[in-house]
Amino acid sequence: MPDETTEAMEPKVKAIKAEPRSEKPSSRDDTAKLVTVANLALVGVPSAYAVSQSVLVTLVAAVAAVILACLVRWRR
Repeated sequence: MPDETTEAMEPKVKAIKAEPRSEKPSSRDDTAKLVTVANLALVGVPSAYAVSQSVLVTLVAAVAAVILACLVRWRR
């Protein structure tokens, strides 16, 4: 038989049913995506050179990073 302590420890939280939103995602989500892409580019481009020791591969990685950032920005 449960005592007062057991009843006090039980969760009292009820689930809230979320209503579906048809709105466009907030600009905060888009900004977070753009920052993530920029951070990946900042890490990826020097890493491409460190791994390959090739300027050409580094340039390709830099161009790919710029294109990816533009695509993320354009989809916004």
